[in-house]
Amino acid sequence: MKKTEEEDFRKDFNILIIDDEQSFVEMISKFLISEGFTSLYLTDPTKALKFIEKNKIKIVFIDLCMPEESGMLLLKKIKEYDSMIQCIMMTGYNSQLSFKASLKVHADDYLMKPFNLLELKNIVEYFVCKLKRWDEVQKTFF
Repeated sequence: MKKTEEEDFRKDFNILIIDDEQSFVEMISKFLISEGFTSLYLTDPTKALKFIEKNKIKIVFIDLCMPEESGMLLLKKIKEYDSMIQCIMMTGYNSQLSFKASLKVHADDYLMKPFNLLELKNIVEYFVCKLKRWDEVQKTFF
């Protein structure tokens, strides 16, 4: 794949970061943009569903603990809206209970804070490739 094709490929899938910590979402979003992805962020999870619809979001990173709305409840709402949106839960609390609960509500991955940016990039690239393959299958068979 040529560099320009790879860059276009990365920009095809809008990524949303949802966390109540402004500086955190700005840093993550800036990093993803610097890596060639299209990244947006919200600090108010109550606005997430409308934002996802309007911006055709395909990958969402959701903080587990936010004051306005539980990340777990938001995950459930997103999956009910569109089960193909790839949702990655983020938390600073190391709890097997929250990990298992996230999987029950169909989280696609789980990321422990703090994490390094290379780990974040690898996760995003994995889900972008997964979504691209799914799009190709749909175009071929549907």
